[in-house]
Amino acid sequence: MKYFVIFSFFFLISCTGTQSDQYEPELVYASDQTHANLGIFITDTAYTNVREVFQDTTTTAYGLQWASENEVLFVFYQTGNTEIMSLNLETGETTNLSNHPAKDGSPQLSPDGKLLAFTSDRDVEGRYGSGDEIYLVEIGTTDTTRITFNETYDSGIRFSRDGSQLTFCRQVNREESNGEIFVYDLETKQERRVTNKPGFDCLSDFSPDGEQLTFHGCSENGCDIFTISVGGESLANITNDEYDNRWPRWSPDGEWIAYTSVRDGNSDIFIMRPDGSDKRRITTHEGRDEIAEWKPF
Repeated sequence: MKYFVIFSFFFLISCTGTQSDQYEPELVYASDQTHANLGIFITDTAYTNVREVFQDTTTTAYGLQWASENEVLFVFYQTGNTEIMSLNLETGETTNLSNHPAKDGSPQLSPDGKLLAFTSDRDVEGRYGSGDEIYLVEIGTTDTTRITFNETYDSGIRFSRDGSQLTFCRQVNREESNGEIFVYDLETKQERRVTNKPGFDCLSDFSPDGEQLTFHGCSENGCDIFTISVGGESLANITNDEYDNRWPRWSPDGEWIAYTSVRDGNSDIFIMRPDGSDKRRITTHEGRDEIAEWKPF
C-alpha cells in the first residue's frame, strides 16, 4: 500500500564516502548553552572547537542526524506538530522536508542517499494503531510507503552501514512500559525482534561492520548502555554505573561509542570504547548537552 506526502528535496544529499586519513572526528549535538530551547552545536572530541550552527528561540531542535558533511537533519518542534528539517551547514539555510500536519520525526537518510526513513502518527486513526509508525520516502519523489503496523509505536530508526537493514525500538507493552529492539530487512520486508528483557530498550545503532547493536535500556533505576549481537546474543551492559546513560552512537571507525550521561542533573556528551572502557567526558557546559551524532567519513 502506498501513502503520499510532499517532500521538498531541492538539495543533493549523500552519506556515501570513503574513510580518509584527513578525517577529523566531530560530533553534532543539541544544547541549551545559549538559550533555554535546545539549539544545534558541533564540537571536536577535544571540545576545543565548539560552534553553534542553529538556534530558534521559539522551538527545540532534536533527533539529529548527519546527512552529509555539510547537511544535518533534525526535528523541529511546534505546537501540536513536529516537522523534519534539513540544515545546510555552509549557508545556515533550513528546509522543511516533511511539511505535513502530522507529527513526523526520527529522520534517517540511507547510506546511498536514496531513501529517507522517518516516523509519523499520520495514520493514528487507521486500523493498525495509536502511535508512530515507520515510513520510507524515495528521495526526489513523493512516493511514501508505510512499513510497520502495530498497536503502540515505533521510534529511534537507524540504517545499517550497508543500507540493507533498519533497527528501531517498539513499545511492545504499553502498560508495563516495555520497549524492545527490532531489525527490519529492506529486501525481504521482514522484521525480527532482537532484545527480550524487562524495561524500555531504545535508540539502537549498528556497529560499522553490521555485527552488533548498541542501545540504551531503561528501568525505574535509570538507563544504561548495552551492546548485543544482531542475532540477539552476547548482551553486555557497558556502562553499569550509578548515572543515567542514553543515546549511544557508534563512531564511523568502530573505535568509540558516543553517549549522553546525566550526572547531578546535568547532561553531557561522553565517549567510550565499545567494551565500556576509557570513558571520556567531551562537553563541560553546565546544562543540557545531548544527542551526539558522529560526522560521517
